Amino acid sequence: MVGKDVSPEELFILTLQIFSMRLLVETVEGFERTCEEELEDISENIEVEKRMEGYMVLEAGKEDVFRINYLAGTLNRVLHVLNQFKVEKTEDCYKKISFNVSEFIEADQEFVVKVEKQGCDFSSNKLARETGQKVVDLFKDETGKTLSVDLDKPEMVFRLYIFDDEAFFGFDTTKKSLNKRGYLEKEVDIPPILANCLVRYSGWDGETKLLDPFTKDGVVAVEAARIASRTPNKGRKFGFVDSKYYSNKKYSEIANRINSQMKVGDTGVKGCEKDISNAVRHAESAGVKVNFEEKTALEHSLKDYHVVFDTPFLPRKSKRKLIADYISEFENKAVSSGLKSLTCTSRDPGFYSELEKDDKVVWNTFEAHIFEMDG
Repeated sequence: MVGKDVSPEELFILTLQIFSMRLLVETVEGFERTCEEELEDISENIEVEKRMEGYMVLEAGKEDVFRINYLAGTLNRVLHVLNQFKVEKTEDCYKKISFNVSEFIEADQEFVVKVEKQGCDFSSNKLARETGQKVVDLFKDETGKTLSVDLDKPEMVFRLYIFDDEAFFGFDTTKKSLNKRGYLEKEVDIPPILANCLVRYSGWDGETKLLDPFTKDGVVAVEAARIASRTPNKGRKFGFVDSKYYSNKKYSEIANRINSQMKVGDTGVKGCEKDISNAVRHAESAGVKVNFEEKTALEHSLKDYHVVFDTPFLPRKSKRKLIADYISEFENKAVSSGLKSLTCTSRDPGFYSELEKDDKVVWNTFEAHIFEMDG
């Protein structure tokens, strides 16, 4: 707490030390509040400035960039915002971007500018060219040297996000998306960050037993176990590692401190499926303890469990009725079983008749509804 005897000047300096930068973070549309709750748990210094669909603007300290990237399960990417401006034409990206490029990148480091846009009709290629040229020109003015662009394997990544006419340009501190978990060899039915959001949204406290009755690849169960054990995003090279703006020594200190706080042993998480081979392999690769059992959802007891899952989905109409009938049978079992709670996503809202539909969630091509039942 700040004492009453602190002068306005001292308070201003203290504020600058704590909130030293603006960040744009990407999460799952519909889970913004859930993501915010995780951020509050990661650091008390983080302040949410603005919420958008699937994104939030934060004020945070430099060390929080390390903590968020290393710990966050609900986020996909963390952008260090360098410029925020209105875009009326593509040339505005060249005119309005201004920062000390040499603070972030060396002359021998190749870079790329990647563009994400919503509600904007401008060409992504033109936006990237204008922005990239400004980065090159700024660096040459500062150092007299010319930067090179590498579209395939750049060492440094800058990103331009445009929402309608509002642009955020900055340095990608994450690089390889956090959704690409190291324990997965290929893309799975439910994106890992969505699974992580779903578990947190369900209100699970990490202390009681949790069951994923449709575990398939084990993603929901593994993410729940990662939450319970406070397993960080290990084994990845973040974007800030290559930038001289960030201290790798300080990052190592923070990462080691986080590693020492991990919980070992049983997480109370269980998953069931007829074939658990993929799920077992993924849990082992993630380094978390999950008890998988070769049983169907109808065969496994639900009593005393906190149930969280992604509803099976078959896009082929010829098979959808089979799934719908099975889900209906499972729903009836859940309602009569006396379980603690049930939270799930479903890409077909017509599957459920007794559970309460709440929010809609969107992640890239994944679009679903959340259903809940309190025990």
